[in-house]
Amino acid sequence: MTLSTPQTCPPPAGYETWLDYAVVNMDTRSAYHEYLFELSAGSSPACDREAMRVAVLAELDALRLAAQVADTFPALLRSGIHQSSQ
Repeated sequence: MTLSTPQTCPPPAGYETWLDYAVVNMDTRSAYHEYLFELSAGSSPACDREAMRVAVLAELDALRLAAQVADTFPALLRSGIHQSSQ
């Protein structure tokens, strides 16, 4: 089963869905800076930017599993998610 969405604006080349594109290109810098500003002196952030990306991809996987839709996330980007949008 795949998601049926209107294709009035197809996703960029290399992506099957806009959601895949959004996950790859999500802004982690702002969220990471929020962690930094909320820290007590001498403590370290709960997670880094790579951990944020991994968490988002895990949530996307869980949603797709629950919805019984195909995983369309590009395999090359899945293995190298840390290299994108830094």
